[in-house]
Amino acid sequence: NTRELEGAVNLPIFRDELAVRLSGLYQERDPYVDNLFTGQKDVYEGFKEIAGRGQILFTPQDTGFSALLNVHGRSNDGDARLFRANIIDAGKKGLGSGFDRDKVYFDGDNFLTQDTVGVTLRLEQELTDSITATYVFGNENAEIESRGDIDGGFGAVFLGAGNYGPGFIPFPSESSGAVDALHQNTHELRFAFDNGGPLRAQAGIFLFDEEVSITSKSFDTLSPGRPVNGIATRKNDTSSTGIFASVTYDLTERLTASAGARWTDEEKDFVVERTLGPFGAPPLGPIADSVSDDQVSWDASLTFKATEDLNYYARVAKGFRGPSAQGRLVFGDEVSTADSETVLSYEAGVKSELLDNRVRLNADVYYYELKDQQLTIVGGLNNTVALFNADKGEGYGFEADIEAAPIENLLLTGGISYNHTEIKDDLLLAPGCGAGCTVLDPAVYDTDNTTLLGYNISGNPFPNAPEWIANVTARYAIPVSNGEFYAYTDWAYKGETNFFLYESIEFGQEGYWEGGLKVGYKSDRGYDASVFARNILDEEALEGAIDFNNLTGFVNEPRTFGVQLRWDF
Repeated sequence: NTRELEGAVNLPIFRDELAVRLSGLYQERDPYVDNLFTGQKDVYEGFKEIAGRGQILFTPQDTGFSALLNVHGRSNDGDARLFRANIIDAGKKGLGSGFDRDKVYFDGDNFLTQDTVGVTLRLEQELTDSITATYVFGNENAEIESRGDIDGGFGAVFLGAGNYGPGFIPFPSESSGAVDALHQNTHELRFAFDNGGPLRAQAGIFLFDEEVSITSKSFDTLSPGRPVNGIATRKNDTSSTGIFASVTYDLTERLTASAGARWTDEEKDFVVERTLGPFGAPPLGPIADSVSDDQVSWDASLTFKATEDLNYYARVAKGFRGPSAQGRLVFGDEVSTADSETVLSYEAGVKSELLDNRVRLNADVYYYELKDQQLTIVGGLNNTVALFNADKGEGYGFEADIEAAPIENLLLTGGISYNHTEIKDDLLLAPGCGAGCTVLDPAVYDTDNTTLLGYNISGNPFPNAPEWIANVTARYAIPVSNGEFYAYTDWAYKGETNFFLYESIEFGQEGYWEGGLKVGYKSDRGYDASVFARNILDEEALEGAIDFNNLTGFVNEPRTFGVQLRWDF
């Protein structure tokens, strides 16, 4: 029972100089998941979202000036991701025998609220026939809070038989996270040059500033009223300055070279503090620190126009991710940091239009190497988040996509990519799970061979990075007077995926397809009426897991079907 209403209207206000566009979105879904522990029917997986945007475009004639103001906001009230206890069977990958999409067993709370508002302003002025100045300002603000039953079940094994489930629940875990306030400001000023000749260029400066306050809490689920038993706060200020320039030059009528560079200076100041510790842990902090770095990133490329319908290109680029800090002190006592990560990437490919423009075929190959790759340990043995650096990371593969109109009124598209990723280090340790999973990586012990230090994850793929991804669509239309009947189907494949830094039998998902179908009538008068189905085969798949308490997972969206009406006038 999902309802969605979306609309927009363009309003020319004054000649061709002032225009207004208003757009809005309303979405609401009834909850459909029962809580068998409390006996409540239809309490989870519902939401209500309202979003709106207003835009004003001012283009005074014969001035070379334009101004675009964008004001937008969003409010969402719904559920956090449902973590479902023991829906994975020990020794098996993917969803297990205990999964029922319409049922959970929560003794904790679950909700999500989001409120965001922002404004952007773009000013553009033609300074000469060949030079244009552009200024862009952005301001974004947000408040977000979510709370979840993290263990995904009820009770705990120490309460005795019949007082916990489903399956084995070692201890209760209920927590919340809130972005109490987030404020972002950005400024960009750039100058672009294009006189119609072989040279095109731009240069500018970008400024970013962010202030964010976060509160994390844990709750004593087994006590009356489920009181708060742990509180940690974090404040983070980030400032970044970038100075950039790029140039494109037509070396010949067929060969074009491009190059660009950017200097970025980034600094992050943070303060973390635990004001209330769970399980008798004392307060900690405040702990203040800062991380900073400045780097030069760049790229260079060549494009060769072999024919009117065939282009070849090659590109090399260097980029970086600034240093990071993590300090979730509700369950841990340490603040972790990671040094800057750099990447050097290479790409070459071809873009083509064939058979009298009835087929478009693009393909490329790529390779990249990360140095000091930033990695994040999530969950594991102690239910915390920690940052660290790997020596290297590597990725390579290919991508190809095709768009074809083999016969009249039939349009086909397809895409496929192979993506090999690998963490590369002599010895890189990460803790395994605390949930009874079967870790496949080599265990590493201390010198007396009695204390487990962790598991060697060197050689593992990046988490949540499937090797194979593919998609296929087809649309066929039957023209009739004043319109057409049509059918459209789309299918997406996600290959085998590992969820964590370590590899295990249980915490992953085999490859699977999801597809949809839409059948309707589109009128030349501007309206379109259709029926549709999403996840039409009702595929049930894991999208992630929680690994510190039990074999907990969260899943994809169910099959949905409905009707859609659209009118453009």
